[in-house]
Amino acid sequence: MRFYEDSFDIPDDLIKAHEQGQVVFFCGSGISRAADRLPDFWELAEQVVNDLRAAKDSDSRKFLLSAQKIKKNHPELSSVTTADQLFSLLELEFLTEDIECSVLKALTPSENLNLAFHKTILKLAKTHQGRTQLVTTNFDRIFELADSSIETWVAPRFPELDKGALFDGLVYLHGRATADYSSSDGHDVILNTADFGHAYIADGWATRFFKQVVEQYTVVFVGYSADDPPINFLLRALKKYRGKIKGLYAFESGSQQKATEHWSHKGVTGIAFPHDDYDCLWQTLEYWTAFHTRKNEWFNVLFHKAGKGPAGLKPFEREQVAFLAKSVEGVKRILTASPALPADWLCVFDRNRRYAEWSYIPMDDTDSKPSAFSLYGLANDPVAQIDKDMSAKKVNHRQPSNAWHAFQITKDDFGSDNRHQNLIDGLCDGEHELPERLRLLCNWIVQSIDHPACLWWAQLETKPIHSQLRNKLTNALSHPRKKEINTALRLEWLKLIHVWQNTIEPNHYDWHRLKQSINAYGWSPLIVDGIAGFLKPRLKIQSYTSDPIAPGTEDNYTLKIDVTYEEVVFDLEIPKEFLPSLVRKIRDNLILSTELEHLTFGRQRLFINSLTPDPSSSGFSSSYGINSLIRIFLDLFVKLKKSEFDLARQEYLAWPINNEVFSLLKIWAARDPLLSDSADFGALITKGLERKTLWAGYLSREFHLSLKERWPNISDNDKRAFCSRLVVGCCKYNDESEEEWNKRRAFYSLSSIHWMRTNGCELPWIPDSTVAELKLLDPDWQSEDADCVSYSHGSFGGTIKTNTDYQIFDGLSEEEIVRKAVETSGRDFHSLTENKPFQGLSYHQPFKALSALEINLKIGEFNSSLWRDFFSYKTRDGDTAELSCSIAEKLLLLENTQLSEISHYVFRWFKSAQRLIAEANPALLITLRLKLFNFLIQQDSESDSEIDDVLNRAINQPVGMFVEALIESPEIVNKFIPESHLDMLSALLDKADDDGKLALVLSTARLTWFYHHNPKWTKDNLLSSLSSSNDRQIVFWVGFLWTARPTNKSLFKQIKSQLLEFAKSNDLHQRGLTQNLAGIVLSGWLHLTHSAKSSLVKDQELIETLLECNDDFRTSLLWNLRRWMDEDKNYDWHKVCFRLFHDVWPKQKALRTDEINNCLYSFLLSREESFDYYFRLIFPLITASRYPRLGFVDVERLEANPSGPLQYPELLLKFLRKILPYDSNEWFYEADELVHYLIDRHRAQTKKNADLEELISRLNRR
Repeated sequence: MRFYEDSFDIPDDLIKAHEQGQVVFFCGSGISRAADRLPDFWELAEQVVNDLRAAKDSDSRKFLLSAQKIKKNHPELSSVTTADQLFSLLELEFLTEDIECSVLKALTPSENLNLAFHKTILKLAKTHQGRTQLVTTNFDRIFELADSSIETWVAPRFPELDKGALFDGLVYLHGRATADYSSSDGHDVILNTADFGHAYIADGWATRFFKQVVEQYTVVFVGYSADDPPINFLLRALKKYRGKIKGLYAFESGSQQKATEHWSHKGVTGIAFPHDDYDCLWQTLEYWTAFHTRKNEWFNVLFHKAGKGPAGLKPFEREQVAFLAKSVEGVKRILTASPALPADWLCVFDRNRRYAEWSYIPMDDTDSKPSAFSLYGLANDPVAQIDKDMSAKKVNHRQPSNAWHAFQITKDDFGSDNRHQNLIDGLCDGEHELPERLRLLCNWIVQSIDHPACLWWAQLETKPIHSQLRNKLTNALSHPRKKEINTALRLEWLKLIHVWQNTIEPNHYDWHRLKQSINAYGWSPLIVDGIAGFLKPRLKIQSYTSDPIAPGTEDNYTLKIDVTYEEVVFDLEIPKEFLPSLVRKIRDNLILSTELEHLTFGRQRLFINSLTPDPSSSGFSSSYGINSLIRIFLDLFVKLKKSEFDLARQEYLAWPINNEVFSLLKIWAARDPLLSDSADFGALITKGLERKTLWAGYLSREFHLSLKERWPNISDNDKRAFCSRLVVGCCKYNDESEEEWNKRRAFYSLSSIHWMRTNGCELPWIPDSTVAELKLLDPDWQSEDADCVSYSHGSFGGTIKTNTDYQIFDGLSEEEIVRKAVETSGRDFHSLTENKPFQGLSYHQPFKALSALEINLKIGEFNSSLWRDFFSYKTRDGDTAELSCSIAEKLLLLENTQLSEISHYVFRWFKSAQRLIAEANPALLITLRLKLFNFLIQQDSESDSEIDDVLNRAINQPVGMFVEALIESPEIVNKFIPESHLDMLSALLDKADDDGKLALVLSTARLTWFYHHNPKWTKDNLLSSLSSSNDRQIVFWVGFLWTARPTNKSLFKQIKSQLLEFAKSNDLHQRGLTQNLAGIVLSGWLHLTHSAKSSLVKDQELIETLLECNDDFRTSLLWNLRRWMDEDKNYDWHKVCFRLFHDVWPKQKALRTDEINNCLYSFLLSREESFDYYFRLIFPLITASRYPRLGFVDVERLEANPSGPLQYPELLLKFLRKILPYDSNEWFYEADELVHYLIDRHRAQTKKNADLEELISRLNRR
């Protein structure tokens, strides 16, 4: 957390430990230096040397001068010489009393002493219970001047922490000066190497006390450098210590990387502050003190700002609120905050929302909206990795996996049984309880239920939300609240809860298993239930959203919900005895469907298709939404009617008339007089159907077709009554004017009247005068409009087929062919057939088609679509040389503007046709190639396009096809590339626009080939790109690494230095190519190319590359090695691995990351033979990983391996002991399984195995 904007991060764990009174501050000379410019250890040594007047040629002065030179010229070697060594040399020349007197004289404070720094540390070191927990290795008494009441402990007398004593007071670990600084107070002060030896080794009282401190408290070092003698001796005491260390922290000037490098190998977490900005350090400590001593006031100020929402706060302020969500005490404060935190703080607490993206594509640079990260991001959030989707011109940010997420369990959440789960995002199926912190966060979320942002957040979670939160939200909606929820918002919550309760979706395996069960065991009522259950409709939240920003308090947010249906091929043969039951159950599903559909967002009616096929829409079908279920029900009902008519009639009578689906089905089924007699049908059309349903568009086709079928047989009274309804017309819409309504109802009434009369339905009860009155209401109505009432309604689709029948051209001249082709090509909206007769002519009679195109050109016309049909995919397969030449001649007639419209087709054809043209007319090939080349040179392409997708664009762009055509040219024989080809390629490479990059990437993809044929040209035109702009260098490597072919020795030497630099660069554009890059480097080191007699990449070069590259490259190198080892069992991999792991692989602590450790674990355990050999190589290189992964461990597979890991239980136990955390609560499942297996299976022969006993001990402490 940062305490103010320009501050630096203090680790959250440290702040929490401090608030719990679990931190001890160790203060070094930097504290006194800040207060009174008192000397640090080296400055003190220099002052003492001068004060004692050491001779110029004395050992002590020589040592001092040497140390100063080393520190100045080689600061990285400054730890070689330490000030305690100098004091040891002084002891050889001077009395101890004189040295001590000189030391204390130099440490005497001046009258200008500034006590502010020491007072800050004293306040910070005082717990909420009033105990001071402070240790200093300084000898001065400045802390006592800042607070004379403080209890002090002087070495070797310390609090007996191991006997239960509480730490309270100031401990002088290395001694203290007397009040007048004339001598040491009691025990001698610790200065030289011998003094340190007594304190930390021989007598060991400092070591014992320090170990007691680190066992019980977190330690923070202030005022030390990593090489200070006190630090070296303190931490050396812990080097082989195996007890539980709470945590060690130290402040370091400079970058975080520098802090890590200086402190991590000592077991200390470095906390970086800006380089040499000690004001920032002290100001941060003062802010921390204010937070510690006036916490309630501090949080009141924070909540006052946070109550207005996170968007108005700065990232560091949002981080301060987020800090509270990380602990039980903090969440309790959130619950009682005044003003209350609004629900849009969910977007800060939820990692998924902080890194959410806009789903829309910006139209231009001015079309910008604030990102979710800018409104909700935290100051210490890792930067998202960028993926650029060039096909959509959109930048995507990959969410960092290590970004903080309030709703996931942390190690602090674990209880004794280790059985807690996340609130969201996996591991939240409700099987186990939530830890207390997440339970409290649930309470806060429920408090925010009246805010639209809370609903918005809950419905966006695509992964499950823990059942405890769902239950709390459900209960909150069911009970009265102090603050009532808006009615509309409450309804949306009820919809979401319904979704949660009804979203257990089957999968297609369930359907497959049902069919298998029927085949194996036959039908039963359970099978019928299973089918109905599988076909049951379910609600689903639409996962997409164009807006990653939470809605405001006053926004009317509504859910976007869909009803989902399982789409299956329903080809089951239902036995007669089970058919009625299944029909009833599917009927229930349809009734449920209509109820659920009415909950969906913005739906005024269902999208239901007509049931009777329309001959004009032959080939169309629809299974969209509810229609798939209707079709299944319809088929089942037809089968029931054939097998059990009486039961079918009972089913028909059970259909609810005012349900949209069943009103349609009833009208359709009523066409059968055996199901619905004349009286029943008359009642249906006169009284059964509501006015709104009668005029519904989805019902129109079936209704009118049924009227046509049944009209002659119904009574005159029913006809008269229906005609009255026909004249009255449809209902008025709420937002419709009287004039608009009258016109609309007149339109549909007139259309129905006209359609019925035209289709043989006599309507004497509707006189012409009534029709005339209706026409006055809609004077625009025409008799042709009447056909609309019998149109198919709904959404239909199908596979579009291409009709290439060209018989329509028979007997036509070439000029007439073109006109006819233009007229007849294309697809009618209501047809699933696209007509392309010219494509058929181009395939079967290509000369005739080509002649038609030529004549069309001669009369000054150019139809690009016909040219594209001529060159369409596969149409030109099988062309003869004669035809190819004829096509080439016609292309020479095209102007560049015309060629640009069909360039993709022409260049693709040219690439494959050039060999045929060369056989028949080489001169024509040269002429056409030159024309195409000049076209490319004169064309302008984008000059600032992105390079991420350069390879894919190159393959599919004309310039790329032309480059490939040059490379595959038939004129290239006997390794000779014509100069004309190289000149053309050089000109394309020289283009400054996008075409130049596309030509380059395809050329470097064949770099080895070019170098083999013409080394000089390759150096001048391709390798020269390695010294040009960064973009062109990246394009060079994208092409080269795409093919990743082994190179010959000479070429590898030419590119080696840039290749290794590229590997070290960690450039973003390596992504996707890193495996090939690592493979090329590894092959150079292994000299796998037969032309190389020794490694092309030397050991030292690979060492330097591995030191400077990223983890992705290192793991990719190991991946390549594993793959090659698995593919070639005959190679001497023992020797290779010895070279790599013994001689080359980095041993630096900073590079022993979790990613590398896990990769090495995987490499070792995957060795199916010689596990003992590889263990000896890899074991020294691994360390314990914070999150060790052994996901590939399969005990049965390992057991079957005769020389694998399980055959060496002692080595495997040693390995597990080293990599697994001391806290077995942090073990992953596979580790538990493997350790228990070893305990059960191998304990008999490894009774005295210390590694096994240690693992058992860790398990027992869980």
